[in-house]
Amino acid sequence: TNRCRLHFRNLVPIGIYKAIRMPSYTMLNVKMQRDSNSTPWGFRMQGGKDFGCPLQIQKVNPSSLAERCGMQANDYIVKIGQTSTEHLKHPDAQETIKQQNNTLELTLQRGAPPDTNDYNSRADFPPHQLMQSAQNNFSSLSQNRPPPPPPQPAAPQVAMPVSNNRALLSQAHNTPIGLYSAENVTETLERTLKR
Repeated sequence: TNRCRLHFRNLVPIGIYKAIRMPSYTMLNVKMQRDSNSTPWGFRMQGGKDFGCPLQIQKVNPSSLAERCGMQANDYIVKIGQTSTEHLKHPDAQETIKQQNNTLELTLQRGAPPDTNDYNSRADFPPHQLMQSAQNNFSSLSQNRPPPPPPQPAAPQVAMPVSNNRALLSQAHNTPIGLYSAENVTETLERTLKR
């Protein structure tokens, strides 16, 4: 059966089996077990060394194993099983989770990001490699599409002289001919300005 364990000091609710309270954050150890890999864990993560930030829970699906175990959006993933996430790229973290099969143990940090400068250093990941991998992810969507045409104005702009060295720009309108002719616009504008 699908289950998870939660132990918070002497309390035994349903998902976290060990919690350590620190001044500004809480460390949580979560263990989830499922019957088969057709049952999703129920969370989405973001970040990783390739993004220059720690792995973090982005979303927890309602009524999922992750929710029943007490996981919350914005929890930081410090360990997957016995593997520290400090140096993991996002795809490596996904693969590490897949390798856990039907029992997943996570060490989470809630309340503050992990204290490390490693995520701020992207020296190992040159920008051109990051952009190339991002382009590879989306290449199938745009391979057969022609480039979009350059933007065109809806109608030509026409400059008309007005008193006091001003110019009035008017768009051509899809209206009866002459209603918005240059003479009518100038006459109406002059009458309005005289008032």
